[in-house]
Amino acid sequence: MKIIHFVTGLGDDEFGICERIAIRSAKEFHPEWKVWVWCGKEPDSDQWMTLRDTTDIEVKKAKNHRTWHGNKIPQYAHRADLVRHPVLYEHGGLYMDTDTITVGRFPDSWLTHDTVIGREFCKDHTVGLCNAVMYSKKGSTFQKLWLKEWRKFDGTGWNELSVQLPWKMHQENPGLCFPVDWKMLGPIHCEPSPFITLGPIKDCIVVHLWRTYWRKTMEYITEDYILNCNTTYCYHARQHL
Repeated sequence: MKIIHFVTGLGDDEFGICERIAIRSAKEFHPEWKVWVWCGKEPDSDQWMTLRDTTDIEVKKAKNHRTWHGNKIPQYAHRADLVRHPVLYEHGGLYMDTDTITVGRFPDSWLTHDTVIGREFCKDHTVGLCNAVMYSKKGSTFQKLWLKEWRKFDGTGWNELSVQLPWKMHQENPGLCFPVDWKMLGPIHCEPSPFITLGPIKDCIVVHLWRTYWRKTMEYITEDYILNCNTTYCYHARQHL
């Protein structure tokens, strides 16, 4: 069974139009895949209601880990980490953050790999392998190794376990995962954002929008803005309104 997973409702963030388009664009490019949205608390915003009315999704209950082995987990992203990895290991499929937009189809040839994940880099420096977008087979060996490290998580830091560690794991276990440049993440945060560039993105499958850096912009965006703006994001987003 082909499944696309999203996680939401673990913090105080509003489920807005960018989040709706993230899920809808994934489904429209992959109509034969199931879309499961894992919710700590199901959103009640207008955009969520529109998504439920227009897009074939299944809502799944997710545990919101505010503590983990006695340690507080203050960051929304870390609580999402503690959902996404067990979900991929147990069910397999394609995971995407809600600050993404799908602009192409996931190649069937990639389904033969244990894990496919985008490489995060700035110029010649590899930051790591970014878990914002990743595919894993059910029972993935790579995810199993990764989960062993998450069990030690103490609630601190930022990308040590979610980005830096998988790059180290890949180097220690060559061939176990399939790192991808560009196609899985699009422009990296150190490059011009689709929120300010013009024209379509080519030869890409999923674009990560890096909410950490563009939160205020994402909160500002409306349907009218998407319909009347010529940025790269709007070019792709208006096809999924």
